[in-house]
Amino acid sequence: MSLAKSYSKALFETAVERGLSREAIDVLGVQLQGFAGMVKDRKDLKQVLCSAATKTSEKVKVVEALTEKLNSERLLRQFLTLLAQNERLSWLSEISAAYEEAALTAQGKILGRLVSAEAMTDLDIQSVAQSFEKKLGKKVAFRTSVDPDLLAGIKVEVSGVTYDGSLRAQLRRLKDQVVLSQ
Repeated sequence: MSLAKSYSKALFETAVERGLSREAIDVLGVQLQGFAGMVKDRKDLKQVLCSAATKTSEKVKVVEALTEKLNSERLLRQFLTLLAQNERLSWLSEISAAYEEAALTAQGKILGRLVSAEAMTDLDIQSVAQSFEKKLGKKVAFRTSVDPDLLAGIKVEVSGVTYDGSLRAQLRRLKDQVVLSQ
């Protein structure tokens, strides 16, 4: 088990042991994701929290101040402080993603990745999710992103399997067929 999964599992299991509702567990995940995103997006903050040059005690103070200012859940404050004390703040993005996956798994869902050439509507995303739910027999929640290099179509990754329905992949398959037939 990876370091990120170990930490995310510990946070999730602690939330369950403390009797947090499903909604509270989801809020915890949203706040963790928000904090991780803030650290990732702010170069100055990332440098302070993830640099070996910053003393651990200073990292802890920054985390405590930020989580208080953001009105983070008490459990998240404690967790992020623990990460700071253990010099694991550089793993925040991975821990956040692993937490999301653990929460979905607990709800009987699986996490998938949906990449499209253009932004998709919620209705289109729901349609793709329903198709994969029928195929896999489990509810699927997608993390979405846009990649204009796909030209058109979508690429889906679920449970380590990639389904590539992009125009780029179709053109590549067509090219391979033409080359093989010569």
